[in-house]
Amino acid sequence: RIFEKPGTQKRAIAQLKELRGHTHQLYSALCLMRGGQRLWWNTTVSHLTMDLLSDDDIFAYVALDQPLNACGGYHFESSGRHLFNKVEGTSDAIQGLPLIPLLTALRTHHAMSLSDVLVNAEQHKEALSS
Repeated sequence: RIFEKPGTQKRAIAQLKELRGHTHQLYSALCLMRGGQRLWWNTTVSHLTMDLLSDDDIFAYVALDQPLNACGGYHFESSGRHLFNKVEGTSDAIQGLPLIPLLTALRTHHAMSLSDVLVNAEQHKEALSS
């Protein structure tokens, strides 16, 4: 079953009730293009096991976090991480942007270099201290 953004509190509650006590997979996909040509693509799969939540826990979570625009009916990046008892995957991938594969690909395809990042970080540090 594919979980979409619930859009309403009622659908968010229904999705969370269906997920509770189960493990689901979350897919994040990226693609780098240059001049209309695909240079690289990546799909990262995370596995999240939701705790066996009570109805009251689910109602309270939805009222607090209002996850109506979040696939699966939860915002992992805020209070939603408290819904889970096991997570296999990185927070950045779960939030939709697997940074390590992306940064590696950007360096590999010469769209960014580590020295550029370090120079920019040093310049930013100097600007903050001024």
